[in-house]
Amino acid sequence: MQSVILIGGSGFLGKHLLNELVKSNYKIYATVNKTYIKGPGKLNIIRGGINALNSDILKEIAPTKIFHCARPTLPRLRKTGRVISGYIAYFNNSRLLKNIEDSGIQTDLLFASGSLAYGNSTKPHYETSPINPISYSKQYIRGEKPLLKAISSSSVNVKVLRFPWLIGNGSWFKWFYLKNIIENNSIPLFGNGNNNMSILSVIDAARLMALYSDNSVGSGIYNIFNPNSTYQKIFIEKVKGEFKCDITDYKNIYPRLDTATKEAFFSNIVVDTGMKKILSRYNFITLDQSLGDIGKQVIA
Repeated sequence: MQSVILIGGSGFLGKHLLNELVKSNYKIYATVNKTYIKGPGKLNIIRGGINALNSDILKEIAPTKIFHCARPTLPRLRKTGRVISGYIAYFNNSRLLKNIEDSGIQTDLLFASGSLAYGNSTKPHYETSPINPISYSKQYIRGEKPLLKAISSSSVNVKVLRFPWLIGNGSWFKWFYLKNIIENNSIPLFGNGNNNMSILSVIDAARLMALYSDNSVGSGIYNIFNPNSTYQKIFIEKVKGEFKCDITDYKNIYPRLDTATKEAFFSNIVVDTGMKKILSRYNFITLDQSLGDIGKQVIA
């Protein structure tokens, strides 16, 4: 039985990835820092988070795959918190790579990243596109640097998976849409809504992360996205239709919204890939299906 390690299994993407991993014949180890993870009987807990993965433990477990969905956050400190978190992630990821190398194991390290790293543009971003981070990614990109460097210089097989907006009953959709639907029966429109939005179901993201681990793709950056992108104004109308709510200018709800959040929601995120082998064969969950599933969960 192959052993795998999941870092960040209690998070928005991580818990969905855990649901996918338990379907396979893996011996699963999950790191726990603050939030306890509830899982099946074959889930093995490693207390201490990512920093508990020293070379001795890695050698003992000998994972064939390490899934990294964690990112340190200090939300109360806002921008300062993101700066600090970026440095923490940098040192955590540098240490992890060194420990993997020191352990002598052969493993694939799959890291979940975001497409905000490419910047605001109406032209498609490919894996070879330069990094031009905007919004939250300006600070968080620091944590990725050891992994990006390792793609070309490390003996570890590193796959950085860049995801767009991940939709589900959590994260940004919960805080900026569901919360306002429940409290105000209205949702915010950012600007005129003509900006591109690439939206992917968090369930698809988890399944594709598992798929990319099972396919013989080497170290590199991989854009993971639903080819059926949309515009903010179309997205907002679909949300309105599903939840029977009103649309209002974001300033009516968030008169003092921070710059990073505005930059994210106003940006054009268009991604493409030079490696269509896996995505071209995948059956994606539609945006309508995602919203319908979220609606059922909210009602329940």
